[in-house]
Amino acid sequence: MPRVNLSLNEAVYGDLKAEADDKGISVNNLVYSILKDRYCYNGFDILVEFENLKREARAQKGYFSLHALPTFQNLEKKLENTGYPESAAQVRARLGRMFQDAVEKNLVWDIDRAVTVDQDENEVAKTAARAAVYESKLSDAMKGEQFAGVFME
Repeated sequence: MPRVNLSLNEAVYGDLKAEADDKGISVNNLVYSILKDRYCYNGFDILVEFENLKREARAQKGYFSLHALPTFQNLEKKLENTGYPESAAQVRARLGRMFQDAVEKNLVWDIDRAVTVDQDENEVAKTAARAAVYESKLSDAMKGEQFAGVFME
């Protein structure tokens, strides 16, 4: 995929940063969304899908992966219907990174990245089939339970 090197003055970057922070995304994702809307609008808005993803994640109980959420499951059909220029895998990766950034910045305050303790007593992020696993802070997740298609040890 081609890359663009963009230099901005502090005032423009400050405005972009403020808007990105309001939306809970990175400046890169905001600029990407603006350019995509300007040059290849097709009815699919990744920022709307990101908001849907956050809403669906907040409704989960216990452990879950993004692949279990309706936004991820229905993405291929939406992209096909709109003729979006990226593949479903590329959009899932972009949405997943956006969601992970929002969780790390505590912008999705009721969701955490699930962790476990390894044999050396270090915290390690949980995964299921290489997918990140998250957990709702508001539920009583217990070991050995199955949530949203992900079995946790």
